[in-house]
Amino acid sequence: MRVLFATLLLVAAQLAQAATRPVNLLFILTDNQPASILGAYGNPEVRTPNIDRLADHGMRFSHAFAANGMCSPTRATLMTGLMPSQHGIHNWLDDSLLDQWPRDWSAVAEFRSLPLTLANRGYQTAMIGKWHLGQPWQPALGFQHWVTFTEGHTLDFWNNTIIENNRTYRVEGRHSVDFFADKAAQYIRGRSPDHPFYLQLNLNGPYLNPPTNYGPARNRHYTEYLDSEFRSFPRVAFNANVAHQLTDPETPPVPGEEAPGSDRHAQRPRDHGQRGVPEHHGRRRGGRGAGGAGGERAGRQHPGDLQFRPG
Repeated sequence: MRVLFATLLLVAAQLAQAATRPVNLLFILTDNQPASILGAYGNPEVRTPNIDRLADHGMRFSHAFAANGMCSPTRATLMTGLMPSQHGIHNWLDDSLLDQWPRDWSAVAEFRSLPLTLANRGYQTAMIGKWHLGQPWQPALGFQHWVTFTEGHTLDFWNNTIIENNRTYRVEGRHSVDFFADKAAQYIRGRSPDHPFYLQLNLNGPYLNPPTNYGPARNRHYTEYLDSEFRSFPRVAFNANVAHQLTDPETPPVPGEEAPGSDRHAQRPRDHGQRGVPEHHGRRRGGRGAGGAGGERAGRQHPGDLQFRPG
């Protein structure tokens, strides 16, 4: 009985130690990818088997809401836990202004960040992929390991200048999503089991905006979609009355043309100022207006036959 009791104490102590041991954290972020184009959320055309498998064994956020769906504001929120109205980033950062910012400038450096908090608690921290929260040349916000490219936006999936810690080099003829994914796998394999790690893998795809969506595409999945009509994709960005409000706000909207559930007396979208101009400590003015990619859009997106060419 004493042996059994001692064994149970030992097992209990080991379980308690395992329960308090920090876990490794892998955060995978994709770019410009709404839930509506994922199989796990009901899309019948886009094949996302790996994401679907994660959803089957994990949790789906079926009632989530994003206060701002733009790239840089979302990343700032993930880094700080703050809403855009708190951290001040309301639009994507303009690459044409890179040479006007300090070499080590980060848009949310004044705030406490997730990677810095984890690093202070013994975590090895890494960011691999698209950054788009300021200058890309050196690790920021508490990240220790750093792999990114020299632009905020993705201009080319296949040919990029890469910044890996203190080294800069070209990657030609290889899709950047595959490159960053392999770099992440390499990082994980090289970690010491004695210290937990936090890896933020910011994949820069699918990114459905120009110029990367100009076809024909070169990636290995393209042929799977050659005959797809993409009826699940929007045909129009907004209904006729939204355009009407922009051009002639004084005239009442046409009956029957309102988006279902919309306010037919909605105010005219306002001009929120110049995009891409940093204010104090990274706070920025403005957004893209009515056509932006925010948490909700004015007007219903109807299924149609929009031609889609992934990168």
